[in-house]
Amino acid sequence: MNKSFVALFFFINILAINTLIAQDPLATPLDFNCRNCLPADALVQLSRQTGVNIVFSDRFFSRCEPLDLAVQKISMARLLEQISACAKVSFKYDGSQVIFFKKNQKYTLSGYVQDAETGERLIGAGIRAQSEKNNGTVSNEYGFFSLRLDEGEYNFTISYIGYRPEKLFLSLNSDRLIRFQLRPDNNLPEVVVSDNVDAETKSQKGGSPKYLTGNDLHALPMPGGEADLLRQTALQPGIQTGVDGLGGLHVRGGNADHNLFLLDDVPVYSPSHALGLFSIYNPSTVSNVRLWKGDFPARYGGRVASVLDVRTRDGNFREYHASVSAGLFASSMALEGPLERDKSSFLLGVRTTYLGPWVNYFSKKGNLLTFSGDQVNYRFYDANLKLNYVLSDQDRVYFSYYSGGDRFRNSFIQLYNDPGGFITDRYSITSDWGNSIAALRWNHVMGKNLFTNTTLRYSRFIYGSQLTFNSLALFPSGKQQVLYDYAQLYQTLIRDISGKTDFSFFISDRLTLRWGAAITQHNFQPGALSVNFQLPGQSPTAIDSLANILLNNERITANEVEAYFDAEFEPIKNVHIETGLNGSVFQGKNVNYRSLQPRFRVRWGKTSGWNIWGGYHQM
Repeated sequence: MNKSFVALFFFINILAINTLIAQDPLATPLDFNCRNCLPADALVQLSRQTGVNIVFSDRFFSRCEPLDLAVQKISMARLLEQISACAKVSFKYDGSQVIFFKKNQKYTLSGYVQDAETGERLIGAGIRAQSEKNNGTVSNEYGFFSLRLDEGEYNFTISYIGYRPEKLFLSLNSDRLIRFQLRPDNNLPEVVVSDNVDAETKSQKGGSPKYLTGNDLHALPMPGGEADLLRQTALQPGIQTGVDGLGGLHVRGGNADHNLFLLDDVPVYSPSHALGLFSIYNPSTVSNVRLWKGDFPARYGGRVASVLDVRTRDGNFREYHASVSAGLFASSMALEGPLERDKSSFLLGVRTTYLGPWVNYFSKKGNLLTFSGDQVNYRFYDANLKLNYVLSDQDRVYFSYYSGGDRFRNSFIQLYNDPGGFITDRYSITSDWGNSIAALRWNHVMGKNLFTNTTLRYSRFIYGSQLTFNSLALFPSGKQQVLYDYAQLYQTLIRDISGKTDFSFFISDRLTLRWGAAITQHNFQPGALSVNFQLPGQSPTAIDSLANILLNNERITANEVEAYFDAEFEPIKNVHIETGLNGSVFQGKNVNYRSLQPRFRVRWGKTSGWNIWGGYHQM
């Protein structure tokens, strides 16, 4: 009984295998001979021999050499692989015929977009491949882009505001690293007013971030004719300023200190001059500005209201240029040029003000300014330096430095008639505050679609004020006596030293991943106020005061570690999603403060130019 069952089992299996072979001709063994024949001729001969219809295009094998085949007892599938091995094709059997199709081989086109005349890398330039899918991307904050495309021939359009669009034909049959060159458009084009939205506008993501262009900055009417970045920012929707247009930026209900101001990726603690009338950003050195209002990505942390990311220009790689501008209140100068042609460059910008005479003039006009005395003086200055060196097509090193500050001086005298004598009070007020920042940055292309940026950063803000008071009495007898002689000194300081590494992984035109980490050491020197009675011959700065003691001993050090992950993708047409997570640990005086900050934003945009977006962000 058992032997009969086993025999029946093997018989059924052999019958099933033979049936499957009969149903699938690709598994049928056969003999085949073809001498010095092209792959297309071999496929036609094989189709006649087996009676199976084989569908293909002659273009698939246009670059193949003739074949010599003499095989025995080989499956049809294996034979088809040998015939088509010279071409990037595949095949399938759909039950009635064999169909050849071209493999979707993908390659990565990456590189930089830069100014053809100066070598300046352009941030936010559009790169679009004209095809059925119309794939496209934009260059990042260092001018780098990466685009994943199918193998084939493409017409690329590269565009940037203020530059002539360039069209370029490329045959993409391998991974390529390329530099796109754009030339400035100095001609005024014809202006056409239309209700149609062009393709470039349709391709933009909408909402944040907002790109603030240099053309708009210089066209903005400002007091004294001075272009200013923060004044332009204050005109954006959702942003208000303080009293009389000063007092900082208040974004969607946030306070003025809720905003993150960056200069070449370094945080700036005090971005304003003259109580907010001017900013520290010298327009002659600014290259690109991006503004996020409330829904900024996870790679930005430490603030809750907005992010203003300002990047300075690299400097001209080919020619030396100098520019000078002067207004009613300030003057600036910029000098740039190559250190080594097409290899390295520098940019130097300085700005100073002559507000002192204006302050002094208006302080005498009653209610215009309420400063007392006739020796009022105020000034501010900015100095920018940027150096960069191209190590290779994959590596570039930058160094950025900024120093700027404000100084206010006022001296005045008050006279009193006292029954006991004539009293003269002399006041002298001095206030100084300002920023110093530095950054050493290394850009590196790790792979065809992986970009890294490593930065060492330094940021410092210092504020100090000094008041001296002297009261002298003159008695009827002619005797003089010092009634009061003291100085008041106040100082405070914030200093940060940090290191940061960022990664950008351009998987496809629909998916981009970003991640990174940073570590920062904060040094706080709390404000110290001291009042000192002086001896004859002493000065306020020479006194061993309580302020000096506190500045030397009462320093607070805090450490902060931050990591983030960002994802930006389009799951379906017209739907754009940005999501991420920011995690940070702040340690101060042996206490740890931990924070997880999720970010999510989804946008649905139509080709008619409008979009709807919403999200959840915790900061």
